[in-house]
Amino acid sequence: MDKDCHYMDKSYSSLMREPTPLVSERTVSGRYFFHEIEPSTSGVIRPAFGGREVCDFRYEERRTTFPFYALEYVASGEGEVTLNGVGPVRLRPGMTFAHGPGIALHMKAHTPMIKYFLCLNGRGVRTALTQRLGLLATTRVRASHGDLQELFELLLREAVDASPQAATISRYLLEILLTKLEPGKMEGAHGTALRDRFLACKAFIDSEGRSCTDLKALAQATGNSIPSLHRLFRQHTGITPYRYLTQHKMNWAARELLKTDELVKQVAERVGFEDPLHFSRAFKRCLGLSPAAYRALHGATPWSSDHQA
Repeated sequence: MDKDCHYMDKSYSSLMREPTPLVSERTVSGRYFFHEIEPSTSGVIRPAFGGREVCDFRYEERRTTFPFYALEYVASGEGEVTLNGVGPVRLRPGMTFAHGPGIALHMKAHTPMIKYFLCLNGRGVRTALTQRLGLLATTRVRASHGDLQELFELLLREAVDASPQAATISRYLLEILLTKLEPGKMEGAHGTALRDRFLACKAFIDSEGRSCTDLKALAQATGNSIPSLHRLFRQHTGITPYRYLTQHKMNWAARELLKTDELVKQVAERVGFEDPLHFSRAFKRCLGLSPAAYRALHGATPWSSDHQA
């Protein structure tokens, strides 16, 4: 987790009431969720908090312990980690490891690095990480790991949702993730390199898609050519990458239309559409209704003068 060691002197309760220390100045950006702010050994295993962090090459973290058991996964980039004095071990895409109370950790990036982490609560967390996964204070790498990134991203997306079901859904997704991480499945033939590339592209769209203005930007961001994107999405989804990207943007826009009172043109701009009419047409193609009709159908509060868009 991205935290400078000098914050470890604080009690965890006070630290969590001050969320800024969770993100060091060496983290470029991060998305986080917080369901529980105290370690607990009661109940089923569940995510307490977690996130996705984009760390620059100066990122470094050193500590002697941590109050939660944490599961970490490197999606891209390189670095190194030392756990309980063993290492340093090279961090690379597909690497997973776990740490927690009484486990010393020293981690740093050699290149810009994207990583996910989940801090866990519940009865038997240590046993699960030790006996079921064999990951506590140990690293393991999976060459084909796009499915792991997709699961981490899906869990994060559901966990940050403000709905009453968010904690329940994220708990079930965690169990799926833990099953995927079991040693017998880590090196299994559950996907070719081609499928892994598709899952990595899909995970990028699901997390960053609304910032992509077109397929050229998507291709550059994911390290693919435009023809390669078409082959990947045609093979695995039956639709074009542009249609998948547009559907993602419209699904995100639909949520924003219901939970905010922004103008349609403001929501359109946030998903890369400069022309509100173009956005409205795309929205209607994907969801069957205009933005105004969609808001009215779901009982959202009417807003300002662009309601006809």
